[in-house]
Amino acid sequence: MVRNIANAVGALFVLSLLVVDVLILAWVGKSPANEPYVRIGQFAAAYYFAHFLIILPLISALEKPLPLPNSISESVLHGEEQEAEPVGMTA
Repeated sequence: MVRNIANAVGALFVLSLLVVDVLILAWVGKSPANEPYVRIGQFAAAYYFAHFLIILPLISALEKPLPLPNSISESVLHGEEQEAEPVGMTA
């Protein structure tokens, strides 16, 4: 299962679209308030809000992470009976 965005191709693609969208919004923001800049800005702003209100909830619903372990030691020890002593801590 997917544990982070680096392993999720769909989420990584959507993130790259958001980065491009923010760059477009910055470019349109410095441009004069004439056509086609106004229309491009409207579409880019619509995608910006759709990204957070529609696309991210869909991605989180579709990509299920691995279940959490019962305890941290179970995750770290992988079934070993006894924990090893920390380095430098001898009895």
